[in-house]
Amino acid sequence: MKDKKVKHGLKEVVALESKISRVDGEKGALEYQGYNIHDLVKHSCFEEVVFLLWRGFLPNKKELAEFSEDLKKRREVPQELIKLLNILPKDIHPIVVLRTSISYLGSLDKDLHNISPKQTLE
Repeated sequence: MKDKKVKHGLKEVVALESKISRVDGEKGALEYQGYNIHDLVKHSCFEEVVFLLWRGFLPNKKELAEFSEDLKKRREVPQELIKLLNILPKDIHPIVVLRTSISYLGSLDKDLHNISPKQTLE
């Protein structure tokens, strides 16, 4: 037990190996799919970064337009959820409202048990 070195915090602990992101704590660097986070912040919009994370590459103009349009179509809030939100107590914590809403939206998924990569992106 004497020669066992205790590592405090997460220093030198690999929690996960990922092809999506890379963290260099010594240099204070974060990369997504090989792109420095500071470059992405300066030169990319939210939808471009989501596309990069999901697809592995930055979109061209046509791909970005199609992706943005698809996301826009998915932003409509179902009437059933609005009804649920209206009957929740007005004094509950916002996180409870968020958790309840997400759980309810999950129950509306007609293909809930299909966890294929394609369906997960849907």
